[in-house]
Amino acid sequence: MGVFLSGSRLSVPPGPSRVTAAAMSEERGSDDELYRWEAACYSEVESQPDYELQLHQERELTAQKLWHLFQNSATCIAHLHKGAYGGAGGGCGTERGGSRWMPFQTAAGSVTALYKESVDGVRRCTELGILHGQQRRTRELLALTRRRRLLRREEVLSLLCGRPPPPPRSGHRCRNFATPSLPEEMSPGNETFRI
Repeated sequence: MGVFLSGSRLSVPPGPSRVTAAAMSEERGSDDELYRWEAACYSEVESQPDYELQLHQERELTAQKLWHLFQNSATCIAHLHKGAYGGAGGGCGTERGGSRWMPFQTAAGSVTALYKESVDGVRRCTELGILHGQQRRTRELLALTRRRRLLRREEVLSLLCGRPPPPPRSGHRCRNFATPSLPEEMSPGNETFRI
């Protein structure tokens, strides 16, 4: 590397050291930008609501509602049955000495409410279960990206499918897509291949 005297100052011509320093500062700047972007992605996922807790609470609330509605339906049907066979007939909308239409209507309404609430509860729990599963998968993938900078395809697939990764290969072989392999029955060593 040559040094030139220009007036009273030494000047160093732009060489590999200056280019490398400039490239390194640009790379450092892009790394900082990438780091900020990654941190924003991580914080976005971590700031999502806890769907597992919401799912547990929804299950408990739905079970309580259904138990209450079941008890109400069972009581109304028992009173309807009791009134049909000459019982006293009090409760669940029955009138003393009146028709059995009101107890029947009340029992039918309570059974309908039980059915509707059970369908709505299953729908809500299913939606929360799907959200919880997606959130769990996303968090597992993020945890994997935090531990390792580069991920192999097999690692991601094993995480997504819930299977153990394949055993490590002995030596790295590239696949040759230009020449596909022949099926075993058409291989040159097989007698059925020869004419």
